[in-house]
Amino acid sequence: MGPLLKALLADGYSVQLAHVEAEKDETRDIVRVKTSSGEMVAEDKDMQHNRNYRAIKERTTAMVAAVVRSRKVEESRLLQAESVKRNLFRARGLLA
Repeated sequence: MGPLLKALLADGYSVQLAHVEAEKDETRDIVRVKTSSGEMVAEDKDMQHNRNYRAIKERTTAMVAAVVRSRKVEESRLLQAESVKRNLFRARGLLA
């Protein structure tokens, strides 16, 4: 978990940890990254398992890449919405 936290913080993301109290054997190694609104943007089902420790760099890189992709998708949606709004205002003569 440490490498993922460091990588996200280094990329400028804010991080808040949330521990699941009702942990079960099948869910204990799962690491999820969610937006502030609760949308899951990355998940690794075995990130915290000891057998995967040697691959922590690769797993961290994959998780951060998923977070960055989701951010770019969201930014693209926002830009498209802004463009539609500008075009609507122009069509109504409210924007030059």
